Parts: sequence; structure tokens; C-alpha cells
Amino acid sequence: MISLFENIKAVVLDLDGVILKSNEIKAEAFRVLFKDYPTYGDAIVRLHYQRGGMGRHEKLNTIITAILGEPSDSERLIRLSDQYKEIVKEQMLDCEFADGALDFIKNASSYYELFIASGTPEEELQDLICNRGLNHFFSGVFGSPRGKGEILRDILAMKNLLPSHVVFIGDSIDDYMGAQHSGVKFIGIANNPNQNSLYKMAENIKLLVSNLGNLNSKWKAP
Repeated sequence: MISLFENIKAVVLDLDGVILKSNEIKAEAFRVLFKDYPTYGDAIVRLHYQRGGMGRHEKLNTIITAILGEPSDSERLIRLSDQYKEIVKEQMLDCEFADGALDFIKNASSYYELFIASGTPEEELQDLICNRGLNHFFSGVFGSPRGKGEILRDILAMKNLLPSHVVFIGDSIDDYMGAQHSGVKFIGIANNPNQNSLYKMAENIKLLVSNLGNLNSKWKAP
């Protein structure tokens, strides 16, 4: 057994790119959302892939201020977030599971408490998980505006767990940093070196796999 898996009581999963093959759907949605700024399309998509775990409002704010160079306000962020939600809504209901994800969830839920920590707004995230018939696998489904580190710390407190009892599986630098800030273990998902920022940090990550199916072959449940 890999020591990373010892004493685990809870597994926390990111959504996009870990459970669902939705990173490209969401990247294209940002391009559509900012179609009036075609010059900045590639930079916006690049930010999405580099900071995949960033909460939606924070990401929109970064796009507006750092890429477009325009002022941002809460009204604009809410409007853009609602538009983005409508762009991706049906596609998120229909998109494929990431390779091996559903089998991993089914297997792991027999031995551990499972949670989701995502940058998707929490109510929208919970509706999606419920509508896809996955809610019974999870003890909690959490999203933005809380960041990954805050969500992980809240799970530790809520379940009275030590950081060594929890592993977070994510595919972005924000996921990795959330694990670092909360002290939990981390497993990285990375299958595209041109898009995934975790490749640059591979030497700092104890286990980096291409998908949950690949992790299934390494993970030995108690």
C-alpha cells in the first residue's frame, strides 16, 4: 500500500477534470461569454486552464481587471456568472465522466466518506450533482465563494478529522495550494501537459496520475 493512502477516512474530489470531462466545456464557455473581446480569447482560456480551481466570481474578476483591464463590480460579476451558468448548464448535465471516475466513486464510497470541493458556485454545484444522480455518494458537496483551502478546513472541523485522515484529489494549482493550506494529503490529476499547471509542480506532488481510473489500480482500500 502506498503510504499516501494510509489512515484515510475521507476523500475530497474536485469536479471539473476529475469527476467530469468538463474543462473544455467551461473553457469554451468563457470564450463565448467574452465574445465581444476576441483579441483576449486565448488569454482568457489560458487563465481558465492555469487556475482551474479558482472560484467563478474570482476568475471573472481576474479576467475583467487583469486581462481586459477594466473596472469590476459586484453587479457585473453576478450578471456574467448567471450568463455563464446558462451557457454550460445543459452541457454539464450531459458531459461524460472522466475516465474511471464513476467506478472510483462507487468503490471509494464503500470505504470512505466522500466530498466534492469545486470552484463552481455551491448551489449550482449541488443542483448539478443531484440532477446527475450522484448526491447519494457524497457526505457533502461544497463550492464557491469559499476557496478550496477553506472548504477543506471546514470538512476537517465538521467531521473532527485530522489532516492526515483526508486526501484531496484535484487537477489545478489552486487544488494543490488548498491542500497545502489545510494540511491534507493531495493527489494530482494531470493528462495534458499543455494545459495542466500541475506538470510544472510534479516534483512537489507525491502522486500524479492521468485520471481516477489510473488511480484505481494504485489505491488499495482497507
